[in-house]
Amino acid sequence: MQIRIEALDPQIGQTRQNTPKRGIKHDGQWLTVTHDNQQLLAGLIIGQEIEVTDPKQYGKTWFSSLKKVIEKAAPAAPAQGQGPAQDASKQAPPTPQAGNSGRIAWANYIRAVRAAHALALDLEPNEEGGLPDRSQARAALVNTMAIALTNGRIELPGPEDEPEPF
Repeated sequence: MQIRIEALDPQIGQTRQNTPKRGIKHDGQWLTVTHDNQQLLAGLIIGQEIEVTDPKQYGKTWFSSLKKVIEKAAPAAPAQGQGPAQDASKQAPPTPQAGNSGRIAWANYIRAVRAAHALALDLEPNEEGGLPDRSQARAALVNTMAIALTNGRIELPGPEDEPEPF
């Protein structure tokens, strides 16, 4: 059975048999999908099409096993007439996506940490004269955002979120 992922549970849990599982929303219904490879489940993204076994109900929960990832999700294109037109020379180069391993590409991680640092500078600026020093607060914000990114709690920033270079 082929399904397109509409939403994902950010947490990857374990079944009673210690098999990794993740909640996936399809056609407005949640389905718990299991697979022996936790990294494969972690690499799933919204919009992807996957093949699963026919769902079976256990109690109130529907379970299915992931067979394979059929198609990687393509970024949604803005509707015609919406959003500013971009000059081809100003378009950002394509960014590497996480593969089925669930790993974040280094370039994407650096981009996300730079965006987190720019946000931290905006939220916690130093006062005139440098006192009080807000560097610890900024470091805590960047650390928290980096952890949230690697745990799948936040998404990578898009090119429109790119901070200005230092």
